[in-house]
This record gives sequence, C-alpha cells and structure tokens, in this order.
Amino acid sequence: MFFLRNKKNDVILCFDCLYDINQESIDAFSLFLELQKNKIPSKYIALENCASCEKIKNYSDVIYVKNRWDFVFRYSSLIASSRAILTSYGLLCGLDKIIKSISSNYIFIEHGVIFHQEFIDNLYSCDNFNKILVPTKYTYDLYKKNNSWSDDQMILSGLPRWDRLSTLKSNKSIFVFLTWRKAFLDKKADIANYFSLISSFLALLSDAIPEKVEIAFAWHHEVYRKTEHLPKLNPRIKFVKPNEISYCIQNSNLLVTDYSSIFWDYFYQNKPVVFYNPISCNFNETDVKIESKFLEFSKNIYNVFEDQKFAIDKILFYINNDFNLEKEFVLLNDSLFWSKTNNSKMLIDNIIKK
Repeated sequence: MFFLRNKKNDVILCFDCLYDINQESIDAFSLFLELQKNKIPSKYIALENCASCEKIKNYSDVIYVKNRWDFVFRYSSLIASSRAILTSYGLLCGLDKIIKSISSNYIFIEHGVIFHQEFIDNLYSCDNFNKILVPTKYTYDLYKKNNSWSDDQMILSGLPRWDRLSTLKSNKSIFVFLTWRKAFLDKKADIANYFSLISSFLALLSDAIPEKVEIAFAWHHEVYRKTEHLPKLNPRIKFVKPNEISYCIQNSNLLVTDYSSIFWDYFYQNKPVVFYNPISCNFNETDVKIESKFLEFSKNIYNVFEDQKFAIDKILFYINNDFNLEKEFVLLNDSLFWSKTNNSKMLIDNIIKK
C-alpha cells in the first residue's frame, strides 16, 4: 500500500497507547487539553472502550479507533495532512515507520522509560520518529550517547502531564508502584514467587506504617492486563487500577518504587521517593540489564536502598517529618529538569513555529 503526503492542514494529532485498553491517557492527552484550551486545531486518538473513556468523553475532538492498525490505515489521509503527530508510546509493529514516511513531523514524547536499552536503541530511535521530546537533562545525555538523534531533532522540554500536577487533597498517603519484568510477560518467570515477594513487602509496610497514613498500590498495566488472577492484597492496602495512577501521583505524599519512571513526577513535585526493589531475583538477561541501568543511574540520586529495614525506616522518617524532602535533595531534583513551568507551551511553540 502506498501513502501520499496530502496538502497540510493545521490539525495536530495526539495519542498515547493504542494497543492496551488498560493504559491511562496522560502525556499526549495533557498536551491535547492545552491545545484545546488555546483553540489550536487538534484531535485526540483513543481506543474504543479504553480505560480513560470516562475522562475523555466530554471532548468533541476525539477520534475512537478499534486498534492501532485501524488508526494508521483508516485515517492515513488525516495523518498525512496533519501539522504534527505526537505520541507517548508509539505504535510498534513497524507502524511508526509508516507514519514517519507520510508525516514530516512525527514526535515521540519520551515519558521516562530510560532503563530499557532495547527501547532506546530500537523503538524510540530516529528511524521511527522525526523528533523526540527529551524531558530531563539526564535523558538528553542518554540519547546523545546511545542514539543517533541530532540536537535539532531533540525538543528540550518537560512532559505535558507535569503542567497538570497539583495536589487535590491533604490526606497523608504513600503510593507503592513497581515496574514490570519482561520474563514475567514472556511467562518464563515463577509467577507465584513474583507475587509472593510483592505481597510480603506490602504486608510488612502495612505493619510498619501508622494507620493514619493511607497505603495505595497499583499493578503495572503490563502485569494487570496479562494476569487472569491477581493475588488478594492485605486489607490495609488500597488497590488502584491502572487508569487511576495519575490521581495517585498527584495526591500521594511519597512514592515507593523499584525503578518505575513515575519517580520523575515525584522529583518534579519535590515529593520524597524511596527506591527499594522487593523482587530479589531477576528472571532473565533483559531484566538484569534493566536493573543494571537503574543502578548506574542511582549514583546520581538518593534514597536507594537494598535493605528492606532501611527502606521502611526512611519512609517512617518522612512520615514523622510531614513528608518534607531534605533541602539538598530539592536542589538535586531541580537541577535535573529544563524548567518546572510551561512545559506544554514550550512544546507547542516548537510545533507552531515550524
């Protein structure tokens, strides 16, 4: 099939994940909201029956598609004629190359997945996109070192979703969120052991954390969508669905994670993060490489614990100090970002000026 580049119009297309209905619409959707607010012609692409349907149903400029192939082939004329196309996930399966071949401004919003070398080398490469939004100074160094992106292809701006971060409630709460393991998805891991390690850690947290502090926990969407029977959690733990994670990021006071990329949101807000990996075994070579990448990065940050007791002690320290982050860590956080204001505006200005 051949695609022709149509006469350009002013419409900007935005989409997040078009291959998993459980994944929340965040980065590209946040940009779409800013575009709509400024009356810039734009459309948001979403999966039918996606987890974010309730959130986006009130917007008229939303196009619902059955899947990623439906978007590429049914809306090829719109893709070819649009001013720009922005995505926080891409489409995979060779479809990104197709979009790049018919659009001169296909932009990837790099949303913090920096420890997956195969993603950086392959999925998020300039073979698939015309430009990339690089949200942090560390990410910039990473892409300059490991990829063939040139400076004029890199947009130095924070994530659109960061503009929408604002605490909505004052209840004291911590959010526990762990990233996925590739071997688990390949069904090569001891799934029972994986769940047992996480459940044991949550039980210990439940015993250690005062009742006045809420503990919320969410399974990573890759785990959530591929597992028929998730284990029952300790009654003290508030279970959060994948499409509710952004609410937890805004409203929790502290994050506990192994190395999920949402730690950037907490750094951005100067909220405490305690890094601890309760999954003491790595299941395959890819998982080992990912953890190794994080350990290399961890030399630049703080609160990285190998000992469970020390991790819980640090959580209690923050609870007893009203979740205030140490001043030296605030300064370190601030040094990692290009700016802490107007992220969407900087991205939009880059698109409009072209």
